[in-house]
Amino acid sequence: MIITLVLNIIYLAVVVISSPLLALPIATLSTNFTDAVTSISSYLAALNQILPITTIIDLMALTLSFEAGYFTFKGIMWVVKRFPTQS
Repeated sequence: MIITLVLNIIYLAVVVISSPLLALPIATLSTNFTDAVTSISSYLAALNQILPITTIIDLMALTLSFEAGYFTFKGIMWVVKRFPTQS
């Protein structure tokens, strides 16, 4: 009974918070945008025959993770150098 009450309160809070979004007009995409998406998908289909898209995504993820780790390391080293007892 208490769990039902808590879930109803959470549901009511979500409905109250999201109600202003329902007042917004419905957005429609132009035909130029859908044509662009169709063109991109055809280019990606041709590229997928040469080099699989999953391989490209994996390489990009590996590169970004390396860069994020290097950035984090540089940030930690910058903080450590700010301590007065360190040279």
